[in-house]
Amino acid sequence: FTYVLMGDGEMQEGQVWEAIMAADRFHLDNLTVIVDINKQQLLGEITKIFPISGSLQPRWESFGWNVMEMDGHDIAQILETIDLARNNKGQPTAVFSYTTKGKGVSFMQNNPAWHSKGISAQELELALSEVENG
Repeated sequence: FTYVLMGDGEMQEGQVWEAIMAADRFHLDNLTVIVDINKQQLLGEITKIFPISGSLQPRWESFGWNVMEMDGHDIAQILETIDLARNNKGQPTAVFSYTTKGKGVSFMQNNPAWHSKGISAQELELALSEVENG
């Protein structure tokens, strides 16, 4: 089985859609793509940079994919969804994993600046404290 993890910002890339078409063409039922849907990318919110109109689910389905959704913060749901995807036969599977960037860390949550920014020792200490106590 092959798993691909990608962000919703990557849905703006042409080669992604070429790969989506090829995966259906070759009936890659051993392929599961997990798309992190956090509505942010390096430069900010997707809706302000290059919005993807409409829902992604019908687009992927129109290319022959089995489409599933999950809460990307719920470990039990993640494991269950991946198991269901593994058992899908005859077509590749896309899983839309809905998440919050930086969830649980006050200065990181929904802040696109943290997409590629390093963290200081003091910030790390605060972040770990917030996650452990959250």
